[in-house]
Amino acid sequence: MTETVQEIELPQLKEVAAEAGITYRQANYWAAIGYIQAIPYRHDGQRAPEAKSGSGCVHRMELPEASILRTMARLVNAGIPVMTAAEVARSHVKDGRKIYELNDGIWLVVAPETDDPEGAT
Repeated sequence: MTETVQEIELPQLKEVAAEAGITYRQANYWAAIGYIQAIPYRHDGQRAPEAKSGSGCVHRMELPEASILRTMARLVNAGIPVMTAAEVARSHVKDGRKIYELNDGIWLVVAPETDDPEGAT
C-alpha cells in the first residue's frame, strides 16, 4: 500500500521552517546535506523517494524530524555551529538527552520546546 498525503497529514518543510524562524532555503539545505530528513511527495500526494532537493516536489516531515528542525534552529540562532546543533538536536529529540558537554567544562542544557519563554509547567 502506498501512503499518500491524504492518508497521513505531515507538515510541509516550508511550514516547519517558518515556525522555527528560519528560511525554507536553509531548511532545504539542511535536508540536502543530511542534518534533517524531509520526505518528498509528488503533487498527486504520492511519495517520490527518488526526488532530490530542487525537484519541484513538496517536502514533508514526520513529527520527530519537525521537532529536530525546530530544536536545531533554536540552537543555531543561539550561536551553536550547525553541525553541533544537528547532533545535539537529534540526540535531544530521539534520546531525550538534555545536557551536553561541548568541550572540557563547557556544558549546554537544552530545554523542551515551549511557547512560553519562562518555561510552561
